Amino acid sequence: MDVFVTNERVVLSKHRWYREHLRPLLSDMNETFSTLSKRFQTLPAPKSSASREALQDLAVPAEVLSLRCRQVLALYDYAAFCMKNSSAWCNDTLATAQEALRTARSLVSEREANYGLQSLGPGAEELVFGWGKPVPTAYSYGYLWAAHTLFYWQRDQAIVEKRILDPCFATINDPVELGLQGGGGKLVRYLQELVQWFLSNRLWHVDLSSCLGPKSEPSPLGPHCDGVPCGQTRAELVDDTGVEVLVQ
Repeated sequence: MDVFVTNERVVLSKHRWYREHLRPLLSDMNETFSTLSKRFQTLPAPKSSASREALQDLAVPAEVLSLRCRQVLALYDYAAFCMKNSSAWCNDTLATAQEALRTARSLVSEREANYGLQSLGPGAEELVFGWGKPVPTAYSYGYLWAAHTLFYWQRDQAIVEKRILDPCFATINDPVELGLQGGGGKLVRYLQELVQWFLSNRLWHVDLSSCLGPKSEPSPLGPHCDGVPCGQTRAELVDDTGVEVLVQ
């Protein structure tokens, strides 16, 4: 009994610290960057196309930063207040985080179309955005892969929505590739793959198996953007009886 009482006190202490210290900071960041983002909408439209493009290069990142602050605040609120109960406020809070992610995805895609990577020839987009074999820096992803996929947004969303406790969930770094000269060689690689298969396969999965590095490109939310198919909202997944159609 004493153990449960102590654990409950720790949880309450963490909630109090969040309400009194962290949440005011996150809330202030959300309001500040939202206000700054909206200022771009009040600026007069530039006359030249080059000037308009330059303004978009500033306005869109500002909006994306504002959306990230909104998502983080909503996820922290949901994690702090909604893990043991569900209410209309909790559903709205989670929906706010999902909508921020969805909107940011469309903005990122819009700006990527203006990078001009096509002019660099075949393979340029894969080099910048792609996931593949480790390159000389020992990382398996391109310079803008995380921004292209909004990976950290997805991972935070998945951890809260799916209530994931695995400390190595959706890891993107390979400890063998990073820690051993030459990536460890074929024998070490074979042993790594064998242990990964033993800990995580079609029959069972051990959380800490993720700490051995990613088997493939991680996708924290799976084929969906935020719990629903990309481009759709939960309102669009309600059938004629008013029951939400669950997405597997």
